[in-house]
Amino acid sequence: MSLSAEELEHYVIRPTLSALDVESEGAVKLLLGTAALESHFSLSHSHHSMPDGLGLFQITPQAHREVWDNYLAFRPNLASKVRGLASQHHFLTSPDIELRTNLSYSTAIAWMIYQYHNETNNLPIDEDVSSMGELWAQLFEHGPLQDKTTFINCYRRLVGETRRPIKQPIKASSERRK
Repeated sequence: MSLSAEELEHYVIRPTLSALDVESEGAVKLLLGTAALESHFSLSHSHHSMPDGLGLFQITPQAHREVWDNYLAFRPNLASKVRGLASQHHFLTSPDIELRTNLSYSTAIAWMIYQYHNETNNLPIDEDVSSMGELWAQLFEHGPLQDKTTFINCYRRLVGETRRPIKQPIKASSERRK
């Protein structure tokens, strides 16, 4: 199963960032670029770049634990918001499964990876794809042939300017009459 950049942005990334009180076009675009490069917006495993990475953002179990142990553990309010995005059962029994099955939770953890390693708020602003590529190359595990340029090219190819607003569903006839 795959998502389009528009669907991921509208239905997952923006609501997740909003739940974390993050209002930043740069954050939206950084996460779109990360998902584009890491998984090509696919939930299947054929496009994934890391053999031990999980989900759309190919987050390793080690990176997942590091964010919880070294960042969120010291920010209880933020940890509560992130935990609120996880399911009750799976998170308690096998938290890494959430990275594969829960798009909002995995998006939050991807954002936490960027936040944890970049607390100076030196995150990219709006259209700075080059800075996004540098951050991705520093913080996400990748193969030896992937670098900032790989991120930029993938972003332009899979995200670029092709993003269009999602059309809102047509309201039921009883709602239109009001």
